[in-house]
Amino acid sequence: MILGMAKLRIVGPLALLEEVTRHLQELGDVHLEFSPVQTGGVSGLARISLDPENQKKKAGLENLKKELNHLIVSLPVIESTESSITENQPLIIESLRRQVEKVLEQVRESEEEQGLLLKYERVLEALAPLLHQIKDKENLELDFIGLVLEAETGSSIHAIRQILSELTAGRYELFFSRVDPKTVAGLLVIPRELSGTVRASLWQKNISELKLPASLINQPVGQALKILLRKRLELPCRLRELRESLHRLSLQWRDRLVQYERSVENQLAQLESAFFFYHTQTAFLVFGWVPESRVSGVVQRLTGIFSERVVVERLVIPKEELRNVPVALSNPPPVRSFELLTRLVALPRYGSIDPTPYLAFFFPLFYGIILGDIGYGGLLLALSLYSRKRWAGNPLIRDLSLVFILASLSSILFGVLYGEFFGELGKPAGIHPLLINRMEEFISLIKVTLGIGLFQMFLGMILGLITAFRYGDFRKLMIKGCSMIFFVSVLLTLAGAAGLLSSAFSLAGGATVLVMFFAIFVLGGARSLMELHSLVSVLSYLRLMGIGVASAALAFAANTLGRLPGNIVAGIFIGFFLHLINFLFGVFSPMIQSLRLHYVEFFENFFQPGGREYRPFKKL
Repeated sequence: MILGMAKLRIVGPLALLEEVTRHLQELGDVHLEFSPVQTGGVSGLARISLDPENQKKKAGLENLKKELNHLIVSLPVIESTESSITENQPLIIESLRRQVEKVLEQVRESEEEQGLLLKYERVLEALAPLLHQIKDKENLELDFIGLVLEAETGSSIHAIRQILSELTAGRYELFFSRVDPKTVAGLLVIPRELSGTVRASLWQKNISELKLPASLINQPVGQALKILLRKRLELPCRLRELRESLHRLSLQWRDRLVQYERSVENQLAQLESAFFFYHTQTAFLVFGWVPESRVSGVVQRLTGIFSERVVVERLVIPKEELRNVPVALSNPPPVRSFELLTRLVALPRYGSIDPTPYLAFFFPLFYGIILGDIGYGGLLLALSLYSRKRWAGNPLIRDLSLVFILASLSSILFGVLYGEFFGELGKPAGIHPLLINRMEEFISLIKVTLGIGLFQMFLGMILGLITAFRYGDFRKLMIKGCSMIFFVSVLLTLAGAAGLLSSAFSLAGGATVLVMFFAIFVLGGARSLMELHSLVSVLSYLRLMGIGVASAALAFAANTLGRLPGNIVAGIFIGFFLHLINFLFGVFSPMIQSLRLHYVEFFENFFQPGGREYRPFKKL
């Protein structure tokens, strides 16, 4: 439901402004409001602006917050019981920043080196056995050239040897090792004085030379390859040590930094709240919204501390301001999780009806009608319970998991009524339909889904009447009332025509339909005739039957196809694969269809979007 709100005006001596602000933040109940209309008659009243000293303080806090946030993001998330930072905070943060940045820089450099080594990994593995060939030759006047040959053949290697023999008069050594089926790595040893000639000739023959990293470009190839091999072994250990160092820093400091960041944000919020305050030469004035149930607590706290020096006055809310009153939703725990689905559309306006309780009832109902299988419902329940436990600290997942827990329980219940356990697999265990067989009783399903649609549409129209009455919009109230009579009259006319009621009902209903149609047109013009959409919207509820029967048919097909092959393993695989597809389809499709029926059909009758969220001034 939407909590009733009260508007308060708080007045006190200007000297108490900072102290009152601090207590309002500690209370955490007052949504501060800028209200120029209600201050227009007060002479000498102006909005408070920060003096140079507080502006400097605010800028310093903002910079500190950025630095703290950077440090917190840099450190891994680890639970800790360390106390908060209390002394020499700037010095500690500066020292910690240097430590963290140093470790992060080392991690970054090591990761870049590791990424670079990945490019050479296969070549290094291929050349590693060749390195012992040049172990004792690096102190001589020799040069070492790494080669990479693609799609090598025996003839190409023979051609290379011929070229080298001509250029060096046989003064060379050439070793090859396969990198992969299409690539060969080679190591060429030649006299240093012939290095330039040989390299130029290899380049002219399009024979690729192994390119070393920039950091090793001046190293001999043999030495460079050994360094790369050593680094390939050392870097994982080095990275592990650096990450353990970050882990230790996080264990010691992260929670402290988070607490300190909250303290800084609270101080910033206090300074920024000054923009909502007005002042004269001697007094301050501020407006705020408080839930009606908490007004007495706010008054008692402020008067208890400041006595008569601070006055708290409850104001009458003008009618034109009702639509802009901040909105606070309050629902019991199971229903509260469905506020997530309400907010997907928008927050309802103050004074209108909160659709969350209706979502909490109808959404699981519709979900169960569509999915309606004990097996699929049980799987969904298990996944939902696991998600709720695994990510208990995440409010979004916690709420969404509860929504799916209720939806899965509804699916299990309807699975019992339909007699479905992964389709008809439950028959040997004695699971049979208790209410409706979805694969056979289509007419019964149509009647049930149309009945649900009629009920929800009628409920929506009643809620629309209540909303119009609350806002005092009597023209809208008359249009809604006529629409409801039109709706009932059409049903009576159809019932009479079908022989379910006497012909008198059909005649009376038909006449009333014409009168109400004309009345709606007169009251609201052609646009108001859109109110008659509810009659057509009822047909949309047939999707509850259609999607549900499709799911049941796919489960039946999975079981049938799973039995066709003579190979039992193949049958199990086919059945499992089709059931998996049906389960994934069965998880998301009922959610989409149920939400569509609420957002497009049901909400259209009464929902007033555009509410402003209640955001109390409070400590984090």
